[in-house]
Amino acid sequence: MAKAAGIDGFICSWWGIRTFEDLAFERMLNVAEEEGFNLTIYYETVREMSTEQMVRELSYVAKKYANHPAFLKLDGRPVIFIYAVEAMDRDLKFWRRVLERVEVETGVKPIYVGDTYSISFLEVFEGLHTYNPIWIENHEEMYSHMSEAVKSYVPLTSDEAYRRMWCATVAPGYDDRKIRRPGSLVPRGGGEYYERTWRAALGSRPDIVLICTWNEWHEGTEIEPSREYGFSYVRMTRRFVEVFKNITLAEVVPPSLRLTLSEEDEVIEILLENVGEVPAVASHVYVSGATTLRIADPSDLHIYKLQVNSTTLIAYIPYIAPGERVLLRCNAVSDVVSVSVKSWSALGSQASVKASLKAEGRREEAISGYLLIMAAAIIAVIGALALALRALLRRRVA
Repeated sequence: MAKAAGIDGFICSWWGIRTFEDLAFERMLNVAEEEGFNLTIYYETVREMSTEQMVRELSYVAKKYANHPAFLKLDGRPVIFIYAVEAMDRDLKFWRRVLERVEVETGVKPIYVGDTYSISFLEVFEGLHTYNPIWIENHEEMYSHMSEAVKSYVPLTSDEAYRRMWCATVAPGYDDRKIRRPGSLVPRGGGEYYERTWRAALGSRPDIVLICTWNEWHEGTEIEPSREYGFSYVRMTRRFVEVFKNITLAEVVPPSLRLTLSEEDEVIEILLENVGEVPAVASHVYVSGATTLRIADPSDLHIYKLQVNSTTLIAYIPYIAPGERVLLRCNAVSDVVSVSVKSWSALGSQASVKASLKAEGRREEAISGYLLIMAAAIIAVIGALALALRALLRRRVA
């Protein structure tokens, strides 16, 4: 979805060696390489750390990840983003000492982009940015000022010819009231805030545009598609990316799925096949007349299910790649099982497919039940006739 919107890569929150985020990042890099996408880390600094720990962690990243084909690079050099560089009273001398030691220990000289608008830090950082721009009152004015200041900066202690980078951040809004009290709210205004920050960013002629964020759901800055906003922010991003890069991105056609229903040993099988050229990034499977839906193949696929009532359920399949098949199984509880599937492309175009099947097992069960009822009725009638005949014979004898 990010690629379809024109996004080039993710900056991934990173909290240290062998943390959950580190293990996830390692796996994500390999996926990013397959997808032609870029990743780098966002080095989280708001924690108690010694100089030695910082040197060790940044050296670990430089040695383990910097040469990976999917790790973000500019002019062949790995790019690392540093969050809140002035946190914990860390000053320019502190960062010079840390970054110089990392280079000595690894032989790698990354491009560090610092989260600060203090121009003096350009002595050690080759780019500046702010993580979240909601603190800025006038984005156009601030971004114009920062662009000029960063691009015209000449390092005092270096003869490098490399110009410093200005990175402008855009955001859709902010809402952290679910995790903080009282929290903060910056309304999205139906996309107005996102457009405002984008226009200010583009007007400042940035080297890089940063988006806060793809999926920071708990602070309400996500642009990833959701039930709340649909695909609107991905589509808005795509429009502004085309302006920023002066390109026209390729259209994304709707997905194409084939649905087949069959019955095997009184179990209903639902086969979904992506026969198109684009992935179905989300699929909703609505099943009526059945229960106990489960995944049969691929066995490692995770689906999410909701049993609506005793005969209806919904399943959510996060991703079906072109050529991929998904086999689901369920048990019929009605004579007819109906299935409808809605699938979405990376930009939200939708395709639907439906199918129904008469459940043989249920039909046989129904017939057996009908025959039992008929047999019981016949027996009851015979019993009633016998009683009537006996009564008649008694009257005649009397």
